[in-house]
Amino acid sequence: MVSGLKVAETKEDSISITWDAVKGAQYYNIYWADKNLPTTKFLCIGKTSVNNFTLHKSAHVPHYFRVSAFESGKETALSGAVHSPVVKKIIEQREKLSRGLAAVKTTDGVFLAWGFL
Repeated sequence: MVSGLKVAETKEDSISITWDAVKGAQYYNIYWADKNLPTTKFLCIGKTSVNNFTLHKSAHVPHYFRVSAFESGKETALSGAVHSPVVKKIIEQREKLSRGLAAVKTTDGVFLAWGFL
């Protein structure tokens, strides 16, 4: 089983993880998820023969990682999950609307208008 899994570096557009090398491992599978709940299924996002990996994704949300090793053609149990810190803040650009329902009497009836967010 893989141990020592940790986030080594987090940048705005990438997250690097490292772990302790497993003796006899031919390669490692890297698993990722955007949350870590008991029902979360981690997605295999890559393979590597070294004990580090860099995911090139925005770091505006936490990313969760698990790693397994392949020894003698068999996959070991997944490591415990680690998560990356949030280092990029996205400022949402929203229009502030102060419009509500508007009703205007016309010669043909009543004109209704409202604003959507």
